[in-house]
Amino acid sequence: HLVVMLYSVIMRCDSLREITINILVSAQRLRHLGVRCMPRRSTLSDANARRPAEFFEAVYRDLYQQYRGELSVESRVKADCSI
Repeated sequence: HLVVMLYSVIMRCDSLREITINILVSAQRLRHLGVRCMPRRSTLSDANARRPAEFFEAVYRDLYQQYRGELSVESRVKADCSI
């Protein structure tokens, strides 16, 4: 679920339908991240209902802080503006 949510942020998806369509298109590229089966919209919806947005915010902030030095300058500028 976390990989799918991070992917949706990176791809700037606005809906569960858009997420599932993009994941199906990118299925082969996501296999190395451990995504073996493509989730359905209802599965993502249920998973999102069980986890508050603050959970993903905290994970994103932790990952950003950990890998900040490895990001390109352009991505750091954009991310710093959103934090």
